[in-house]
Amino acid sequence: MRNPVTGLWIPADAAVQDYDTGGGTVLQTMFGIAIPGAGGPVPGGTAAAPLVVDTELPAAAALADAEANPTAPRIGANEILFNGTTWDRSRNNVQWTVLASAARNVATVTPIQANYNASGVQVQILITAFPAAETLTVSFHSDDSVGNASYGHQQIVCVAAQVYTLTLHPGATTVPIFANNLSYGNVVPRRWHLYCVPSVTGLGHDWTFGIEGSYVA
Repeated sequence: MRNPVTGLWIPADAAVQDYDTGGGTVLQTMFGIAIPGAGGPVPGGTAAAPLVVDTELPAAAALADAEANPTAPRIGANEILFNGTTWDRSRNNVQWTVLASAARNVATVTPIQANYNASGVQVQILITAFPAAETLTVSFHSDDSVGNASYGHQQIVCVAAQVYTLTLHPGATTVPIFANNLSYGNVVPRRWHLYCVPSVTGLGHDWTFGIEGSYVA
């Protein structure tokens, strides 16, 4: 025979567990389905422990860069990208400080920057103090995996206290927009840095500047 339970039919010989939730009794079948009940097991049923389902999912963990190859299925396409050795998280548009503002009177090389998946980059050079009739040339250099750098063909020449913008993007037109705003139709490599060279070095020739970066995903 079959016994009706709130509109569903459950075989009388099915393994059923009666639970009191405090807000009413529910019945859990051998398939792990909780069904509201009228109180008490289904007649003819036998009590059994709830079924534990193995979902085959990995344990929850925070995503990180340089992650080893996953050994379990990924759910929801975690947006990790292979870098040739390990896996990195993909990025949205990102802003950060390339070089903190300070007074400098010698050639300055920024730390090497890492591009994870951006198609373009824009750097902004904010100059707040400068020596008269002198220049500061900021050029873009790509770096290989062992530290060799390319010649900086993409560059901007700074001559005053203002913001200068240097943009690299494959879709950009390689022309000056304004004297302080240059764009180049070029790719952004995995590793790159900026080289900042004053026309005159030494005491009395300080340039006070900082550099911000913005990746375009």
